[in-house]
Amino acid sequence: MIIEAAFFNMVMTLIRQSSEEPNEERIRGIMLEKIYEQYQLLFWDKANVFSQCKYPLGGNKWADLKIVYQNLHGIEVLGNYDIGHENWMEIKYLKDKSEEDKVKKDILRLCLFINEYQGPTRDKMRYILTVKKQDGSFCKNDTLKKLFTPGKVKYKFKFNDIYVKIDLYNYIISPSEGETPFNVLKGFSLSKIFCFEIKTKIDTVDKVFKLKSRMEAEDLEIQRKLISKIDENLS
Repeated sequence: MIIEAAFFNMVMTLIRQSSEEPNEERIRGIMLEKIYEQYQLLFWDKANVFSQCKYPLGGNKWADLKIVYQNLHGIEVLGNYDIGHENWMEIKYLKDKSEEDKVKKDILRLCLFINEYQGPTRDKMRYILTVKKQDGSFCKNDTLKKLFTPGKVKYKFKFNDIYVKIDLYNYIISPSEGETPFNVLKGFSLSKIFCFEIKTKIDTVDKVFKLKSRMEAEDLEIQRKLISKIDENLS
């Protein structure tokens, strides 16, 4: 909830400053600031927000933001409502149709490079924050269209020989109909990944890696092999 509230406040800041075109670094900085503000409003002691943080299983791969709630009382209950203690976020500023592969790579990083705790409730959450520029016609392709569809979305895509299925919940803000000189930005989306399934062949055998509330040794072995197989393609 802190991240979702910070997203809406971040959007208001970007809209007010719409005469200046943003970039991913600026979006990341504003989002970081708004997360801290939300945490202080709730009178919680501390949140650690890491900018450009290394993924635990991603070698030299970095996420845009890692948000860790400190002294968050009742986290074991909040986990049942998909409020995680540790949250990972990728940020994309979409300017043209070449962005689709970049978004797919971000999704795969979020799915594969985070080590899940072995417990009854989920403790780690994954987000994609996307902002699209004025000419958003390129967002009609399937990947980007799914990110800008409000509410619950099921999405499938292929990356090389890897098949991915994900369940998203999207929070969307878009300008009203009609063009004005101030509508530089044409849409904002915060997508939360609830479930995913990644399928590919490993040693000629179909293997499937799914997000589960409790990962078993076999799941972690498949995850390790998937990382080894596609790591060089996620730069």
